[in-house]
Amino acid sequence: MLDMVTEQTNSCPPDRVIFVSRESRVVAVCDAPPTPEPVVIAEPLDLTADTPKAVGVIAPAATAVFTPAPIPKWTIEQGQSIRDALAAWIPADWTLAWDTPAAPLANVSFEYQGEAMDAIADLFDRRSIWPESPLTACSFPNERILQVRATGECGAP
Repeated sequence: MLDMVTEQTNSCPPDRVIFVSRESRVVAVCDAPPTPEPVVIAEPLDLTADTPKAVGVIAPAATAVFTPAPIPKWTIEQGQSIRDALAAWIPADWTLAWDTPAAPLANVSFEYQGEAMDAIADLFDRRSIWPESPLTACSFPNERILQVRATGECGAP
């Protein structure tokens, strides 16, 4: 096997020969390549001192902790005005257009956890909350208007 090597190993005892690759060829050497000395980046810290000194030591980056945003909860108590609840729920950049003389009150308590507009849609899907005054909610996202009217089709705001 030694004759496949491009350099002679006559100067090495047979039990000390190792093969390494250099410049795309295999060569025989007498010993392993020297182990590189470790690089010291900082002085050792004196853990017995009252105040630790930081000399060239870089603290590890803080690990980001994901904390999910709380999910908003929307509630209406029994006897509460539906109009007042909607006025409180609607996003600040939207307008509530109450285009009906009806002023229904909730017959039962209602609770929804999620986005405000989803809560409003769910509220209007549950007509039993105020059965005496059927109403329709019409959402116009481009105009940022929520229109409440007597039952009927949603047209223009």
